[in-house]
Amino acid sequence: LARRDFTVNAMAYRPDTGLIDPFCGQKDLQRKVLSCVGDAEKRFSEDALRILRAMRFCSTLGFSADVALMQAADMCAPLLQKISAERIFAELVKFICGKYAGAVMHQFAKPLCTVIPELAPAVDFDQKNPHHVYTVYGHIAATVDACPQSKVLRLTMLLHDIAKPYVMTEDENGIRHFRGHQERSAGMAREILTRLACDKKTIDKVCRLILYHDIRPAADRVSVHRYLLQVGYEDALLLVHVRRADLSAQAPAYHFQFPLIDQTEEIIRSLQREGAPVRVQDLAVNGGDLLSLGVPSGPQ
Repeated sequence: LARRDFTVNAMAYRPDTGLIDPFCGQKDLQRKVLSCVGDAEKRFSEDALRILRAMRFCSTLGFSADVALMQAADMCAPLLQKISAERIFAELVKFICGKYAGAVMHQFAKPLCTVIPELAPAVDFDQKNPHHVYTVYGHIAATVDACPQSKVLRLTMLLHDIAKPYVMTEDENGIRHFRGHQERSAGMAREILTRLACDKKTIDKVCRLILYHDIRPAADRVSVHRYLLQVGYEDALLLVHVRRADLSAQAPAYHFQFPLIDQTEEIIRSLQREGAPVRVQDLAVNGGDLLSLGVPSGPQ
């Protein structure tokens, strides 16, 4: 038990002696506090992945990390660079899908930025834009919390604005702009997720959602149908969640757009029920039908 990671995991039980709890794990469990067994730095030095496990427990269970654990996590964060990408990604997904992921992102910013170094410039990056009230990192953390707890959506929000510090321009009034951040963020996300040994299907989906996350079709049937020709029904409905999460982490003055997102979703679902075509394959006729009616072959 002395070699276990956290006190809440360092308990045992046997019928003749009952609960064996030499490190007060039951007390920490009741207080919802995460503490390392013995010296926290030593525990993390034995296996640095325990830092991400701590993040996962805090994120999924709502535990708070004690001071010694937090200090050791920051100190030992560089050791995460020696852990295999597969092990890191498995813990990262569990952590990011937790109910309290946003708060944990702030508490464990250094370990997270060690795993994803591209996030580091976002941490204290002031957006200086009327649309925003948070730093780039603060905005990202808030959007993570605001979207459903699914692997694809949470990874999308984690990486959707990661390129902003890299593409920023500032006008003569001191207002910052981030033109092209969607494309650049999608490209960076592909590099990051590939490096972390994420599966190709997830990478493609996340990058596609990031690429289209800032498109806002007008809430009318014609505009939404044109939008569907770009993204399709499945991604359009996922992007509804992305847009809501993104807007929730922007300045309150722009929250009047929530009803427009609701209307857009209603139109998407209405068109889907009607079977409105968004791909050539969705049409009721095909090339063979036209040829049988006497239309000459060829592009026309």
